[in-house]
Amino acid sequence: MIFDSSLDGVMSELVRARQSTHQTAGNLGSITNLTWNTSAGRSFEEKVLELIEVLHMLERSLDDTANYVMLAKRELDVLEAQIMGQRMAG
Repeated sequence: MIFDSSLDGVMSELVRARQSTHQTAGNLGSITNLTWNTSAGRSFEEKVLELIEVLHMLERSLDDTANYVMLAKRELDVLEAQIMGQRMAG
């Protein structure tokens, strides 16, 4: 309906952001498979693990946002159908 293309665009961006975030977390995870022989290397690995956790939190937030957008889309569709029904009746 009227808002569908706008909300579809938002959903597409959310999906792309989530995929990118997931891929980045996976790529960073490969760093943890390395053996770090220095304290600087181990410190770097700790920071990478922290960043991976932040990325996982971001993924969850993106999922929550996508769910919210889908709910809003359904509600807008219902409202729009009601408006169209009133126009047809009037």
